[in-house]
Amino acid sequence: MLMTKEQKDFLKLNGIEFLLENSTTSLKKINKKSVNIVNSNVLSNENYKIGRYYKTTSEPLRNDRSNNNNNNNNNLLLLSSQTKPLFNYASFCKTIDSGKINFMVYHNIKDKVDYHEYLVEQEILKLLINNTSKLKCLIMCYKSHPIALYPNSHISLSQLNELHCNTSIESTVFYGLSQLCRNIEKLIIEGYNDGNDGLITFIKQQINLKKVKFYEEDDEPYAQGKCSRIGYALTTKASSIKELDIGKTAITFPPSLLENFQDNLTIFKFGINYGTIEATLADELEYVLRNISIPNLQQLIIYNTCPPFDIIAKIIEKSKGDIRKISIGAYDSDKDDDILISSIAKNCPKLEYLMIWIGENLNELIELFKGCKQLRGLVLQFIWTIILKRKNVDELLELICDNASKQLRKFKMISDWEISRDALERFLDNWKKQKRNSLDLCITKSLIPNKGKNYYDDIISKHKGTGVIRNFEYEEYIDFDACIDENFLEDWW
Repeated sequence: MLMTKEQKDFLKLNGIEFLLENSTTSLKKINKKSVNIVNSNVLSNENYKIGRYYKTTSEPLRNDRSNNNNNNNNNLLLLSSQTKPLFNYASFCKTIDSGKINFMVYHNIKDKVDYHEYLVEQEILKLLINNTSKLKCLIMCYKSHPIALYPNSHISLSQLNELHCNTSIESTVFYGLSQLCRNIEKLIIEGYNDGNDGLITFIKQQINLKKVKFYEEDDEPYAQGKCSRIGYALTTKASSIKELDIGKTAITFPPSLLENFQDNLTIFKFGINYGTIEATLADELEYVLRNISIPNLQQLIIYNTCPPFDIIAKIIEKSKGDIRKISIGAYDSDKDDDILISSIAKNCPKLEYLMIWIGENLNELIELFKGCKQLRGLVLQFIWTIILKRKNVDELLELICDNASKQLRKFKMISDWEISRDALERFLDNWKKQKRNSLDLCITKSLIPNKGKNYYDDIISKHKGTGVIRNFEYEEYIDFDACIDENFLEDWW
């Protein structure tokens, strides 16, 4: 897709020059293998994915200009006048990501002036919007481009069903979008500007809002519970919202508003950072969680430090038994862990994936396996205050092999204790004797302290050859933040 003569003249008139415009040899100095060279008039690239053909990430994109590592180099789009596109890439565009456009522009103009960046981004956005009628997802960073006013926007935005936005974007942008986009199904909100009247209007204009996520890059306790106007706007769509993610650190709107969503939710995600959250807000949130009923719940994902186990147990007990995925965040006490596991065992017959923290009483897992016969994936983490002996680990592996669902094929253990070679060998031999599914096994470095990455290599190779192990993963360290990340289960399973 070529930039028009008028656009090129406009950018030149404003003194904007691109890097490496007529040079291809100097590209080697930056990255010999991964740099993509496209025409300075081309606005979309198959590898860089400004307009992507596949499902977009669920996270808003950071405007991280300082990070020049290999990952960024692999996606770096340099501008050259030597190559002409074979066809109009932008006409197939399903996602416009202003964060990646911003990154590309910043690394390809000579003068790093905000106004210059804004103008180039503007022309790129105009071309993308003017040339596509297939747009499904729009990811907007903090800059306030009047996208709804660009040529062809009434067509290109008519099928938009996913929007990622920041509350710092000017209200006028949202006012414009609200006139064109009323069928948004997924909305991701970043920021804490509760006075954005345009965003509030945009939310109220939607007729089919199904998924809502609050995203925070940093833990900002001053904003916790303060976004009441945005929260109240969302309650007007509570009858259609099926998935609600209120953030990893603390709820941004008043906890009492959760009561409005409980009847229709199938997926509920939240987190509490007790280290930063205001005590009164934490108490209010715990009170609401203890008393709400989410009967149609299918997924319960808890980030960061989770509330007391008895609260989670109550949420599970009040469901209709349709829960298929549970991920429990970090917890530093084994108090009531038996209550939680018992609640899952009795109320989750359809459970397929589980990440949970357990204490020293391993026998409680037998009850879990008896009640959850559809379990396909299991991640076990031991309470941080619990230190298991090697005997306990051997017992755990034997217990799992003898009692877990025959459908179990993905298993991961995370904690500071060691699996002996003999214990692992016995476990895999028993797995084979019982004619179970080939296993996806993940072991962290903490499970083999001071032994090295290759400690189990011969055992793993042997059982891969016999089909007992389908996939094997080794992790260098326990990444607790990743373990409680919303995508942890999806990424691994």
